[in-house]
Amino acid sequence: MSYPTDPKSVLVRERIIAVLRDIVGGSDFFYTPGVVYDNYVNWKAREAFPAYQVYFGAGGEWKEHAGLQAEETFSVLVHGEFKERDDSPVAVRRGIRDVRKAIMDDSASGGTADSLQALCARVTLGGTETDNGQGALVGSGWFTQEFLVTISGAIQDL
Repeated sequence: MSYPTDPKSVLVRERIIAVLRDIVGGSDFFYTPGVVYDNYVNWKAREAFPAYQVYFGAGGEWKEHAGLQAEETFSVLVHGEFKERDDSPVAVRRGIRDVRKAIMDDSASGGTADSLQALCARVTLGGTETDNGQGALVGSGWFTQEFLVTISGAIQDL
């Protein structure tokens, strides 16, 4: 039995998950992710830190062109959590930078056929929300980074 191909939006989310899982702390990145989840996970169930969760945002925009081609813009959210006793607000800012760099590099590269650059018409940074340093009181911190993704193609592929 064969199954239909996943919608492009699902392929984009899966690629973002793969990009985050490939981060290795060192000369280009501050942290190697402890775990990357493919959806939002209850804080009590998180296994390692930093923990990243990737999920779709609400809403989006759809435009049809001549009834056969379309363009869809939607958001993908990356939620990061850190356990850092020394300076969790700095860890959060470093994590935001790691996530932004990894995803924006993949969307700008002329890399593989499954890269964000190949899958998307455009990837831009959306808003960022943090715990405003309040988690430092208990040695933790979090952020949510939004990425605005535009894909285009045949209607049946989106």
